[in-house]
Amino acid sequence: MRFYVTDNDGLSSSMFAPEKLRELWGNIEVAGSIEVHTSTLAEELKKVANGGRFDALVLDVQGAELKVLQGAGPVLKQFRWVLDELSDAVVYQGACSRSEVEAFLAAEGFHVKQDFLKISKPGVGNEWDVLFER
Repeated sequence: MRFYVTDNDGLSSSMFAPEKLRELWGNIEVAGSIEVHTSTLAEELKKVANGGRFDALVLDVQGAELKVLQGAGPVLKQFRWVLDELSDAVVYQGACSRSEVEAFLAAEGFHVKQDFLKISKPGVGNEWDVLFER
């Protein structure tokens, strides 16, 4: 899979090509891209958890939040909290929206506990950190 690396020390890098990243956050450009292998959250937790449980899941995956949550499978049921960086702007091509993630997590028994507006640009959109609770 192609992974787009940004020129801000990679902080805005994503599996999705930027769409309105610059309009929302300023002078950020793609510096290059690399090929990466991906796996699901369930697969990765199986490797490292040693049967342990986690209460909280923190996601900041530049538009791939819904893909990560869908890839969690039954593991998602162990979490009480999910903290997610979400946007209603099309920051990355093909990225999920806040409303899509909210609907998915609602179906899994979560509700929005609190949100923190990070940035808002008229005509572009908003980005939040959203705390979900089961």
